[in-house]
Amino acid sequence: MQHKVSGEVAEIAITVIQKKSKKLNGYVESFIGDTTFEDSKDIIPSLMSRLSLLMFDQEYIWDHRTMARCGRNFIRGVLGANNSGQDMPGSVNKSFIRMLIWTMQRGDLVYMNSENRLPTVYNDIASSTLMAFADKHVSNNNSDVCIALVPAILKQKTHEEKSLANASIVALRSISIQAHTL
Repeated sequence: MQHKVSGEVAEIAITVIQKKSKKLNGYVESFIGDTTFEDSKDIIPSLMSRLSLLMFDQEYIWDHRTMARCGRNFIRGVLGANNSGQDMPGSVNKSFIRMLIWTMQRGDLVYMNSENRLPTVYNDIASSTLMAFADKHVSNNNSDVCIALVPAILKQKTHEEKSLANASIVALRSISIQAHTL
């Protein structure tokens, strides 16, 4: 069942995630996966800015399952709040693009958990978030926003992790069909 999250609750949730507490994130995880930001779009730019800064922090404990799920759920909520890429504010696009490029171009990120071989949050960003972001824009003839991603996508096409390489191929194909300036 989806719950409408007020801006205050979402702000509290991202503040708790910034505390870097596994126990507190367990609390956030209990509700953030069932939420939608559709009625709180005004807070999305701030949330994405704060979340992207956490993604860039390699000391953050993204390898903990609760932390990773909270990050994934925030990203899905933000993407789901916009019907199309044209609905996405420019600052949110910029946050996504910076986060996508960073995760695709870093050579020192862990993309697969070595213990259970499950994708990490960085893998999810560089694959499923990449494809979802591109689809949001391509489906409404707004793929020019994605052109900034092309160099990183091309680099990731040769990644040893097959899920990343495959996501790059799919995203590039999708973008190149619609982008007028490629």
